[in-house]
Amino acid sequence: MTTKSSPDSVVLKWEGSLKYQDGTTDVLQSPSYSTAKWTNSVTTGDNIPGWRELLRQGYDATTSLVGERSEAHLISGRLYVSIPKNLGIPWQIRSNLVVGSMNIGSALPTVILANVSTSEADAKALARFNQRITNSRTAIQGGVVLGELGQTLRMIRNPAQGLRRLVDDWGVTARSIRGQRVYPLAFRKKKVTENLADAWLETQFGWKPLLSDVKAGATALAKHNIASQGVANLPIRGSAAVDVSVSESISGMSISMSQWKNVSVEVVNTSVRYRGAIRVEPRNPAVFNPTLFGFDPASWLPTAWELTPYSFLIDYFSNVGDVIEGWSTLNNRLAWCNRTARVTAEKTTTSWTNIKLIRSTVPSVNEVSFKPAKYVCRKIRVSRASYNGNFIPDFVLEIPGLGSKKWLNIAALLASRDADRTWKFD
Repeated sequence: MTTKSSPDSVVLKWEGSLKYQDGTTDVLQSPSYSTAKWTNSVTTGDNIPGWRELLRQGYDATTSLVGERSEAHLISGRLYVSIPKNLGIPWQIRSNLVVGSMNIGSALPTVILANVSTSEADAKALARFNQRITNSRTAIQGGVVLGELGQTLRMIRNPAQGLRRLVDDWGVTARSIRGQRVYPLAFRKKKVTENLADAWLETQFGWKPLLSDVKAGATALAKHNIASQGVANLPIRGSAAVDVSVSESISGMSISMSQWKNVSVEVVNTSVRYRGAIRVEPRNPAVFNPTLFGFDPASWLPTAWELTPYSFLIDYFSNVGDVIEGWSTLNNRLAWCNRTARVTAEKTTTSWTNIKLIRSTVPSVNEVSFKPAKYVCRKIRVSRASYNGNFIPDFVLEIPGLGSKKWLNIAALLASRDADRTWKFD
């Protein structure tokens, strides 16, 4: 934990002058000053190395913070009041000018910010945050990331389905060839082997592009780093602000012919903000086994014992099914969340006047020129920390049409493999 403190202050100045009927100018008083002093402080937790990368991956990288600071700003005002020339005796006042802060006090709000309750703002912010978690389902389903994922999975599924159909076609062809019995045994054995070889050469040219397409889909899946990073991290926010109290005060001011009022409004406000990220990731993030892509149909001999490379296909199709099923059904959960609470006490004081107000005490006034002074001062307290409270439970998203493994039909492959292995020339 590290604490830093810094002193600060503000000084307000105003002054007035008088001009008499005989033309002389007399400074009414020396400049008047009002001063406010305070100390800003902030305490922060230890820095988290690699926090940008952690956020990108969907992990919490919140650094705790508690701090309080004050600030003040003045816009100077100006008030000029005059009566007709040669009205009255020579030493009578003819005009009056007031400039600067217009006697606005510099004091900061006196409320103790640490004692102000944020419960109402907190309840509203948490409700909005939870609502956004619920709404995120629609955002994710309609989002680019999920759409791209669906396209990538189809790049894998569609050629794999074609590959599966080619297996079936090859099995039908191979069994038809081996069932020929019109030749003597010795000749038939040679003829069946030749026909199987010819059929296999035709078939493998269909296998290769399909395997290449499945590989391309797997490469696209890996290119997004989906296996390690999750599908998406969707930022979620929920905030609310509540005015705890509002008070007003009016002070009457005057100097010679000048009359004005300083109107102060003090507002104590609380706000709470929840920030987090929804992490969308596969329920079963299966990835492809690279060794499966070393398959080359040309290296297989179409013997009666190995009509098709079943040992490979069972592993291959099982892996494809795991990948598609795992990535087509996604968990949606809150990856991280932090809470920031802010309490602000702000006082705004503005000077105000008009010719009617001035004539209430100086009926002979014939000219008034006025620019209001404005003084804004505030005290702010901020606290931030990770939030581990309860939220809406996780829910599941599914890309329609991609989760089914019916087209794999591994059981049929196993059955046909057993039938092929019991066959022999006779």
